[in-house]
Amino acid sequence: SELSIALNEQRDKISSLSEQMSAEHAGMIAMKDSVEMLLRSRWETLNTLCNSYFEKGDSSTTRHLIVNDIEAEIKKIRSNKSLRHIEYEVNRYMNGIVERLRNQCPRMDITFITLIYAGFNPRTVCLLTDIKLKYFYNKRARLTERILASDAKDKEEFVDKMK
Repeated sequence: SELSIALNEQRDKISSLSEQMSAEHAGMIAMKDSVEMLLRSRWETLNTLCNSYFEKGDSSTTRHLIVNDIEAEIKKIRSNKSLRHIEYEVNRYMNGIVERLRNQCPRMDITFITLIYAGFNPRTVCLLTDIKLKYFYNKRARLTERILASDAKDKEEFVDKMK
């Protein structure tokens, strides 16, 4: 009877571990699909601009049209919907960093910091937030100082990701 109880306990443990492994496997597949989708969507803007370039050629008369296309793409990315999506993705794939920053350091320019976390370079952040390059560096330095001066639990991580 003790052997029967022990066997049942082992069977239950095995069943539980099997369910856990199945759930983790499903999670890994979903994460793989999400990463794949992110990789593909990352090049959407470049593909649009390259298509425009090929369609309009590279003559001086069509350069104006290409610049208009570039400005239209920047405007799309500047939209609240697009910025919210960038924030969502950064938060999702960087261990909830945006929410943690928002909770631990209130009254920060979350959009500015999120664009840096997302990997946009300084000039791109400037175009998306409509600021000058010199102001970008001053703003990033001031935000870094404010974060470091705070009592935020994750302040080192927040600052590290802004470099």
